[in-house]
Amino acid sequence: MNKPGYPSVFSHEEERRFVSCIHSFSEFGFPVTEIELRQIIKTYLNRQGRKIPRIWDNFLGKDWVKSFLNHHKDLTARIASNIKRTRAALHENQMREYKKNLEQTLTDVEPHAIYIYDETNLTDDPGQKKILTKRDLKYPERICNSSNSSNSLMIAGNSAGKLLPPYVVYKSKHLWDTWTENGPPGTLYENTASGWFESRTFADWFITLLLPKLQEKKVVIGDNLSSHINVEILDLCRVNDIHFVCLPPNSTHVTQPLNVAFFGLMKRAWREILSKYIETQMGSRANVLEKQHFSALLRSLMEKIGNNAAES
Repeated sequence: MNKPGYPSVFSHEEERRFVSCIHSFSEFGFPVTEIELRQIIKTYLNRQGRKIPRIWDNFLGKDWVKSFLNHHKDLTARIASNIKRTRAALHENQMREYKKNLEQTLTDVEPHAIYIYDETNLTDDPGQKKILTKRDLKYPERICNSSNSSNSLMIAGNSAGKLLPPYVVYKSKHLWDTWTENGPPGTLYENTASGWFESRTFADWFITLLLPKLQEKKVVIGDNLSSHINVEILDLCRVNDIHFVCLPPNSTHVTQPLNVAFFGLMKRAWREILSKYIETQMGSRANVLEKQHFSALLRSLMEKIGNNAAES
């Protein structure tokens, strides 16, 4: 006699991988919610090309999560306390502990094997400029088309000063070839409905751009891991001896090297390039920065901030 009800969706080994994934997120400081777990598993199924007939869009329900927790007694669902930013603010003891752990992790790791990544965006707003005008003019203005629309980028570089090619995510339902032409060498392009990085796009960036550069003991430093990393990424890290270092919460303004020393320079250079584009006949006719022109402007940006930025 077979057991009553539907057969199990996942094998015992697969479920243990999910448990390990949940443990890892907690260790990184970003515990997952039930809906985030369902999204992680949906991504896992989609990447394998599996379709569960009785489940719409591979998005498992709350009952499955309840059953999953019943089968794995080392997991539990608990109410997390919400704390204000003032309580979660950076403290000296927290930074000392982070520094200690970072020093231990980086022992015997060469600078070229230490990679830092972060997600940012480039808008079509060139920013404000000083103009010459009458002293008593109350509201000085200049004509400049912009919409504050933006395109997301994943930027990563190592401690030796070398940047990986950028990874661009457009906000759209489709990705057209004309949006990828004349960009920086080695750049990859994707699209999402939100225009931001999701688990799928993060995994694609990790596997296609970052992983080939990691050939020995290596360390990857970043933040906001729970919204990006999935089961496949964690398995690749274990197999390839990749150590993730999570930045302390609410500390990226002082601990994220890209925020502190790179993105400011990059955004200033972008505004200069964008201002020159808007002054051209083509740019002055458009109300927004059209996606077929973004890639070429991005190449100008990467060349402007350093030749090594366009390394493929």
